[in-house]
Amino acid sequence: MWRKVGTAVVRHRWWAAIGSTVVLLPLAAPVLGLRLGQPTNSSLASTGGTAADAIHRLETAGLSDGLTQPVEVLTTDPDAAAAAIRQVPGVAATIAPAQWAANGQRVVEAWPDVDSADPRGTGSTAAIRVAAEQTGAWVGGVPTQDADFIRAVYGNAWWVAAIIAAVTFALLGSRCGRWCCR
Repeated sequence: MWRKVGTAVVRHRWWAAIGSTVVLLPLAAPVLGLRLGQPTNSSLASTGGTAADAIHRLETAGLSDGLTQPVEVLTTDPDAAAAAIRQVPGVAATIAPAQWAANGQRVVEAWPDVDSADPRGTGSTAAIRVAAEQTGAWVGGVPTQDADFIRAVYGNAWWVAAIIAAVTFALLGSRCGRWCCR
């Protein structure tokens, strides 16, 4: 049976390619809507339970959606870092308590005015990062870790998929004539 299928595919390559594309594209379509990173506040709230209760309390209190995922900044000059971050549009608040200090460095917390996991919040998080790094600070926290992870892991995924596809087609093209069409 597989010999007949292989022979038919080799004889009618273009129809086989078109047919497989018609089948595979709808199967791959959900990947286009895939959102990488942490769940948004709205998705956490939709699950119910204690996370949903906490999100609803934040909303009813009128607090920023960005409160759930602050950007953490480690700096030797907290005043300069906090001042630079406050100039960024979309920053709800910053704090730098003196108790958060060790070895001449302090932590500054910055909260965007929108949820950092939301696509609108990623721009605010990136701007906070740029402003803080311009003062010589190091930037961390869940939003920046997500951005770094996504860039590192998925930034070259298209190249990897293209290389795998090219190698697969090259191997199939060079071997198919020997295996299927004798």
